[in-house]
Amino acid sequence: MSVRCQTCGEYMYKGKKFNSRKEDVEGPEGEYLGIKIFRFYFKCITCSAEFTIKTDPKNMDYEVEAGVRRNYEPYKDVEAQKKAALEAREASEKDDPMAKLECVPSPPHVPTGAVSCVPVFSPHHC
Repeated sequence: MSVRCQTCGEYMYKGKKFNSRKEDVEGPEGEYLGIKIFRFYFKCITCSAEFTIKTDPKNMDYEVEAGVRRNYEPYKDVEAQKKAALEAREASEKDDPMAKLECVPSPPHVPTGAVSCVPVFSPHHC
Protein backbone atom coordinates (compact mmCIF):
# COMPACT_ATOMS: atom_id res chain seq x y z
CA MET A 1 0.00 0.00 0.00
CA SER A 2 1.34 3.41 -0.87
CA VAL A 3 0.29 6.53 1.00
CA ARG A 4 0.84 10.28 0.92
CA CYS A 5 1.46 12.35 4.02
CA GLN A 6 -1.25 14.96 4.62
CA THR A 7 1.19 17.30 6.37
CA CYS A 8 4.04 17.60 3.87
CA GLY A 9 2.80 15.68 0.79
CA GLU A 10 5.60 13.09 0.81
CA TYR A 11 4.80 9.82 -0.99
CA MET A 12 5.68 6.64 0.86
CA TYR A 13 5.52 3.51 -1.25
CA LYS A 14 4.93 -0.15 -0.54
CA GLY A 15 8.20 -1.74 0.49
CA LYS A 16 9.51 1.36 2.28
CA LYS A 17 11.06 0.46 5.62
CA PHE A 18 9.65 2.15 8.72
CA ASN A 19 10.07 1.89 12.43
CA SER A 20 6.62 1.46 13.89
CA ARG A 21 4.79 0.90 17.13
CA LYS A 22 2.16 -1.87 17.26
CA GLU A 23 -0.91 -1.89 19.48
CA ASP A 24 -3.90 -4.22 19.80
CA VAL A 25 -7.23 -2.61 18.91
CA GLU A 26 -9.46 -2.76 21.99
CA GLY A 27 -13.22 -3.08 22.22
CA PRO A 28 -15.77 -4.71 19.93
CA GLU A 29 -13.85 -3.81 16.78
CA GLY A 30 -10.69 -5.51 18.08
CA GLU A 31 -11.48 -8.86 16.44
CA TYR A 32 -12.89 -10.17 13.18
CA LEU A 33 -13.91 -13.85 13.20
CA GLY A 34 -11.41 -14.54 15.95
CA ILE A 35 -8.54 -12.71 14.17
CA LYS A 36 -6.96 -9.90 16.21
CA ILE A 37 -6.85 -6.46 14.64
CA PHE A 38 -3.69 -4.40 15.13
CA ARG A 39 -3.01 -0.67 14.86
CA PHE A 40 0.39 0.54 13.68
CA TYR A 41 1.85 3.99 14.38
CA PHE A 42 4.39 5.31 11.83
CA LYS A 43 6.21 8.60 11.31
CA CYS A 44 6.59 10.38 7.98
CA ILE A 45 10.12 10.09 6.62
CA THR A 46 10.27 13.83 5.81
CA CYS A 47 8.32 15.79 8.45
CA SER A 48 8.03 13.18 11.26
CA ALA A 49 4.24 13.61 11.48
CA GLU A 50 2.61 10.52 12.96
CA PHE A 51 0.07 8.47 11.01
CA THR A 52 -1.86 5.33 11.89
CA ILE A 53 -2.85 2.26 9.90
CA LYS A 54 -5.06 -0.59 11.09
CA THR A 55 -5.20 -4.17 9.79
CA ASP A 56 -8.36 -5.15 7.90
CA PRO A 57 -8.67 -8.97 7.91
CA LYS A 58 -12.11 -8.86 6.28
CA ASN A 59 -10.63 -7.46 3.05
CA MET A 60 -7.12 -8.89 3.61
CA ASP A 61 -5.67 -5.38 3.55
CA TYR A 62 -4.88 -2.34 5.71
CA GLU A 63 -7.15 0.56 6.60
CA VAL A 64 -5.75 4.09 6.86
CA GLU A 65 -6.96 5.84 10.01
CA ALA A 66 -5.25 9.23 10.27
CA GLY A 67 -2.38 11.36 9.02
CA VAL A 68 -2.06 10.00 5.48
CA ARG A 69 -4.18 9.46 2.40
CA ARG A 70 -4.09 6.20 0.48
CA ASN A 71 -2.94 6.46 -3.14
CA TYR A 72 -4.97 5.19 -6.08
CA GLU A 73 -4.52 1.45 -6.68
CA PRO A 74 -5.83 0.34 -10.10
CA TYR A 75 -6.03 -3.38 -9.26
CA LYS A 76 -8.65 -2.57 -6.64
CA ASP A 77 -10.85 -0.98 -9.33
CA VAL A 78 -10.66 -4.16 -11.41
CA GLU A 79 -11.79 -6.25 -8.44
CA ALA A 80 -14.63 -3.80 -7.70
CA GLN A 81 -15.76 -3.85 -11.35
CA LYS A 82 -15.82 -7.66 -11.41
CA LYS A 83 -17.85 -7.73 -8.21
CA ALA A 84 -20.31 -5.11 -9.53
CA ALA A 85 -20.72 -7.01 -12.83
CA LEU A 86 -21.41 -10.26 -10.97
CA GLU A 87 -24.01 -8.57 -8.75
CA ALA A 88 -25.68 -6.95 -11.77
CA ARG A 89 -25.83 -10.29 -13.56
CA GLU A 90 -27.36 -12.02 -10.52
CA ALA A 91 -29.94 -9.23 -10.19
CA SER A 92 -30.91 -9.45 -13.86
CA GLU A 93 -31.16 -13.25 -13.73
CA LYS A 94 -33.40 -13.03 -10.68
CA ASP A 95 -36.11 -11.24 -12.67
CA ASP A 96 -35.56 -12.99 -16.02
CA PRO A 97 -37.94 -15.98 -16.60
CA MET A 98 -35.71 -17.45 -19.33
CA ALA A 99 -32.73 -17.47 -17.00
CA LYS A 100 -34.82 -19.34 -14.42
CA LEU A 101 -35.68 -22.00 -17.01
CA GLU A 102 -32.03 -22.37 -17.99
CA CYS A 103 -31.11 -23.12 -14.41
CA VAL A 104 -33.73 -25.89 -13.98
CA PRO A 105 -32.04 -29.30 -14.08
CA SER A 106 -33.10 -31.56 -16.94
CA PRO A 107 -34.96 -34.81 -16.16
CA PRO A 108 -32.84 -37.94 -15.86
CA HIS A 109 -32.03 -39.70 -19.09
CA VAL A 110 -34.44 -42.49 -20.02
CA PRO A 111 -32.71 -45.56 -21.51
CA THR A 112 -33.71 -46.39 -25.10
CA GLY A 113 -35.03 -49.87 -24.23
CA ALA A 114 -37.45 -48.57 -21.58
CA VAL A 115 -41.18 -48.46 -22.10
CA SER A 116 -42.45 -45.00 -22.81
CA CYS A 117 -45.44 -43.54 -20.99
CA VAL A 118 -46.40 -41.44 -24.01
CA PRO A 119 -49.14 -43.09 -26.08
CA VAL A 120 -48.33 -43.57 -29.74
CA PHE A 121 -51.12 -42.64 -32.13
CA SER A 122 -51.15 -44.17 -35.52
CA PRO A 123 -53.36 -43.09 -38.43
CA HIS A 124 -54.41 -46.77 -38.92
CA HIS A 125 -56.20 -46.99 -35.53
CA CYS A 126 -59.11 -44.67 -36.04
